[in-house]
Amino acid sequence: MRAPSVEVATEAAVARWGYQRARDLSVAREQHAAFAAHLRSEGAEIFLHEEPLPDCADACYACDPALMVPGGAVVLRMGKPERQPESAGMEAALSRLGVPIVGRIEAPGVVEGGDCIWLDETTLAVGEGYRTNAEGIAQLRALLPTCLVLEIQLPYVNGPAECMHLQSLFSFVDEDKAVIYLSITPVRLVKALEARGVSFLSLPPEEFDTLGTNILCTAPGRVVIGAGNPRTVALMRAAGVHVTEVRADDLMWVGTGGPTCLTFPLLRGPGDTASG
Repeated sequence: MRAPSVEVATEAAVARWGYQRARDLSVAREQHAAFAAHLRSEGAEIFLHEEPLPDCADACYACDPALMVPGGAVVLRMGKPERQPESAGMEAALSRLGVPIVGRIEAPGVVEGGDCIWLDETTLAVGEGYRTNAEGIAQLRALLPTCLVLEIQLPYVNGPAECMHLQSLFSFVDEDKAVIYLSITPVRLVKALEARGVSFLSLPPEEFDTLGTNILCTAPGRVVIGAGNPRTVALMRAAGVHVTEVRADDLMWVGTGGPTCLTFPLLRGPGDTASG
């Protein structure tokens, strides 16, 4: 995880970073600390990425600059130009932790971590849109010869100015259960999930803008979601999912990044890599 460290206070900064409004940095840092404390209470070990990134307001969204794969990590090259310096910082942080670097996405390829979701141990779904392109996906496929890289065409929705990631459309909340915006989810992805026995909790469209699908699964059937999604929370609880809500405005919603965006998982469960 990486704590927010850059002010987004002026109109120019808000426009440059595509934020919903100015971010109160002190509040964002408090919310980040509270979120990290909750993850520790769930049994997670937290490593803080503190490499110097003096002009990267989005660097707290740690899931995007790299991807855990079998054998180590792939360093990604992000589609949002302002974020591209983050890749070197993430590579340095991972190297300090002893994580092997098994490859890098090179220009003209771009891939963002928010567009990548492992459907099972050997199947990686990757969304092609404005943040991840076909060349980047081709490079990922070459780096993962023993895996199926499933290319998913993302919907236009509000166009290139909006951060539309694959993770904007669905999130796992259990090993065989996912929350999803079915009305805008590509058929290829729906079929891939159904083929793996995944059942759906179809979310209300009015909670799309409040990051209703950006949900972090801390264990099978246990999740964290940003506050402000009452119908999504009620739907999950009715399905037997244990839900914790965390305050999300200056840390998550303002920069269109939820709990999943704020973490870069290194290991999931005893001995299983994050790719599983």
